[in-house]
Parts: sequence; structure tokens; C-alpha cells
Amino acid sequence: AELARKIASDRAMALPEPTGPHAVGVIEVDIPAETSVGVVPAVIFYPAAEPGGTTKQLPWLDKAHAAALGRSQLAGLFGTFLGGKLMGVLGPSATGYVTVRASVNARPLAPPIEDGWPTAVFSHSLTGWRHINSSYVAEIASHGAVAIHLEHCDRTASLAAAAEDGRTLATFVDWHKQKVPELKKAGVDDVVASGRAWRHGQCAQRRVEVLAALNGVNEAMSRKLGVEAGLKFARADADVAVLGQSFGGASAASCVLNDHDHRFSHCFLYDPWLDGSGDTRFPLPQTDYDRPVPTGFKRFVIWRNGRSMLWDSCKDNWDALAAKFPGAIVHDFPDSGHFAQTDANVVFENGPLAFIYKAIKGTGNEVDAKTALAQSLEQTIAALQDGWFPSATAAR
Repeated sequence: AELARKIASDRAMALPEPTGPHAVGVIEVDIPAETSVGVVPAVIFYPAAEPGGTTKQLPWLDKAHAAALGRSQLAGLFGTFLGGKLMGVLGPSATGYVTVRASVNARPLAPPIEDGWPTAVFSHSLTGWRHINSSYVAEIASHGAVAIHLEHCDRTASLAAAAEDGRTLATFVDWHKQKVPELKKAGVDDVVASGRAWRHGQCAQRRVEVLAALNGVNEAMSRKLGVEAGLKFARADADVAVLGQSFGGASAASCVLNDHDHRFSHCFLYDPWLDGSGDTRFPLPQTDYDRPVPTGFKRFVIWRNGRSMLWDSCKDNWDALAAKFPGAIVHDFPDSGHFAQTDANVVFENGPLAFIYKAIKGTGNEVDAKTALAQSLEQTIAALQDGWFPSATAAR
């Protein structure tokens, strides 16, 4: 009984409730994409009408994704097999069975203007999955927007699983344990150069998946929620905000720098993975650094974490990219690690098995996880309050 009460308490407290004026609904869908997989799983958050909707919420980490996370993150400590088994059994309970802060299939709130709700799309990190940044997309949706979180099928997600039938679409490929041996077995002379090309290709696929999600969001909402066919519920063809953490930061930057249709207006990078120098840059290629900022682009924001393992190798590229964008905003978190702008630290550090997580991860003198997440959420919303959200007086 005591453990049950603790789990219930942690479940209620781990993830922050959205603070905007709207209730939030959520659906999981597979959206057609021109990739070898053919679809991209997407979680779509949206303003919901009250009353209506359901009390059902999605698990932040289900058993299948937990096992995949163990295989990708704990292989160095326990081996791939045992890491997967341990997380598959203990992972969901380690989160306190926390749920995503939105109601499944809630009745959507009609947009206040004919152009539809503004749209944001979030790209995750290496070993990430569809809910690792759920606080950001839920928070954005609560202020009046459609916010999409992807689960990339480029072999960077811990597991990419079809949203609608659960089949495995792609699994994580580890560079050192899997890709390097594969390249050597194939007789590749320059393994490092081939690795960079592989990362460039993954970044390009992520960009394809982001655009596919934007192209398919309205049809997906019509199919899953009965939104009137042809209604522009989400304004996904202009003024789109693209966000990304770690590898997702490179993906988001690539979307903007290759935006020939002037679709994106805001770009937010959370401790992005931007490695290398000159022609050896990856996963964002040098050709993208060389591109001009598209006309009409409005706001670039980057978060830099001083205790991140990326600080030494990526800081110069963070600065170079920020220098490209007039009026770029830089948020420094000197006492935060790489995953400060995700849900992960908050969930696992406040779950019933927090002592195990802290022993494996080590926290040192990092700032409190809840504080870091709350600050970055506030900064994210503040950066979008430049006319991106519909005004309170907007009407159809």
C-alpha cells in the first residue's frame, strides 16, 4: 500500500501540467512519408474543447519502448540483451507509470481563425522516442496550437513502432557496436567519412519525415477525430515552429536552412548535436551551414547546457549557427546536462526507482531537473509569444 501511494504521488507530480488556457487532446497516428518505411509515427497534441474527450492518457514509456531504451542506453553496463530485459521489466515502474499530459481522442476545439491553429513539430534525440519531449508539445498546444512529436524511422530512435498497430518500423543502430563493424565487414576504406555520410543521410530522412508530418496532419486529424474533411485545422504550410533536442536540433536547423517554400518561421534547438568542423561537420552537413537564412524567418533560439557531453565538441558550431540568424536568442544552462530539456530527468529522478537512475547517470552538481525543465518551457512559450499564437480576440 505504501509503494502504491508513492507511485500514485510520483505519477501525479513527475510531469508538469500544461499551463495554457486550453485543455489538450492527443492522438497517435502513422502519417505517409516518402521513405523506405513508408510512414512516420506521430503524436499530435491539439487544443481540446470542454466538455468532451476522454480521461484516457498515454503511457509516457510503455514496455516495448522501455526494453528498446534499455538495449540502447544500458548496453555498456549490462550488455544489449540484459539491458533490454531489465528496462522492459523495470522501466515503466521506474517512471511511476507516468502518463502524457493530454486526453486521448478529446474533442478538438475549432480554431479561432480560418487559417487554422499554428503548428509546431518536434524532432527527438538519438535513442529518443515519441514521448521523450511530451512536456513541450503539450505546453505549446495548451496555449493554442497543434504540436506534433515524431518518432523517426532513420534508426536513431530507441524504437520506431507503428502508432496504429504496434509493428516495429525501425530499431536503433549503435555507431560503435553495429555500424562500424558493418562498414569494416563491407571493406569500406574510410570508416569515419562513411559514418559522417550516414549521419548526413539520417538528417536528410528526418527532414523528409518532418515535412511529411506537416503535409499529413490535417488528414490524420480528420481520419482519427472526425474533423471536417478539408477543414484547415492546423496551419501547417506557413509560420511553422520546428523544435529539436540533440540530433533533433540538427534536424530542425536543417529544415529551416533547406526551407525553399518559406514554411518555417521559428527554430528552437535544445543542446543540439552539431559536431565536427568545415567539411567534417555532422550530422548537419557543411552545405547546410553555408545556406542563407530564408526570407521571412522570424526567430532562432538555442539552449546550451554547460555540463553536456556535447559542450567541448559542439560549442563552436552552436555559436556559428546562432551568428547566422539575426536576433538569435541564446539561453545558457551552465549547471545542466545534455537531457535537461527533455522529460527524462524529471520522470526518472522522481520515480520510485530514482536511486537506481541517479546511480547510473550521476547528477553531480547539476541544477534540479524540475527547475531546468520549467525554465526552458517558460522560455519556449515566451519566444512564441511574438504573434505566433492566435490572439485572445481572434475570431473566425
